[in-house]
Amino acid sequence: MDERTKLDSITKSKDKYQYRIRIKDLHRDGIVIKDFFQNQKVSLQIFTAKNANKIKVTAFVDNKPTLSLYQDRLTLGSWDSAHIYSELAEIQKTLVRILNLETRWDISDKPDTARIISNIRERPNASRFQTIDYQRSNDKPIFLNATVEEPALFTGARNESESKAKINQYIIDHTTQKGVKFEGQFSGAVVISETGEVVSFVSSKMNRLKVEKAIEEIILSMPTWKVAYHQGKPVQVSQIIFIGR
Repeated sequence: MDERTKLDSITKSKDKYQYRIRIKDLHRDGIVIKDFFQNQKVSLQIFTAKNANKIKVTAFVDNKPTLSLYQDRLTLGSWDSAHIYSELAEIQKTLVRILNLETRWDISDKPDTARIISNIRERPNASRFQTIDYQRSNDKPIFLNATVEEPALFTGARNESESKAKINQYIIDHTTQKGVKFEGQFSGAVVISETGEVVSFVSSKMNRLKVEKAIEEIILSMPTWKVAYHQGKPVQVSQIIFIGR
């Protein structure tokens, strides 16, 4: 579970959590992939329409409910971003298809997926109260490049196929110039900002630190990409890249 959604334990026992979510409370635009740059991990977040606090989280200690929390989002997992994007993309697409069939929200009901978490908590025999718990300046929604309406493209590319080929050639050319040698295939996840800059790269661990470092420097110094757009707005996206000779 993401650190931001953990509840404070009221004993030293290990807490267990139970979630209650109703499909009708969710919004299709609230199914987002978040990349937390500090720890290079990725999570799937599910938001309610209008950021309504309708997702109930109950904590149990010794099999007894001790605390309930009502929030506008559920954060699933904290995975190595270089290995999980394709799986999360399939989950994201499936959830969106379900919500398209089961809900009738419109654009005015779209949740703000970058807002500070605002929870309503309750303890047994106590009244509810509102609290704002966490904030991260880089907590922005991040879309898979393949799922947005206009994907980000590498410099000079006209489509995604050309973009992948140009990325591969760019990295091979620059590793050759630096005298860096590697065999086989190398992969990792890049994040492209709303302005087209490469702002993050997580490798798939080659166990060759010198090569990984050199490739990371090349990728982070790439020229500006064509910006990705979704629903008419520039968005931050992530893409898995594969490099092979």
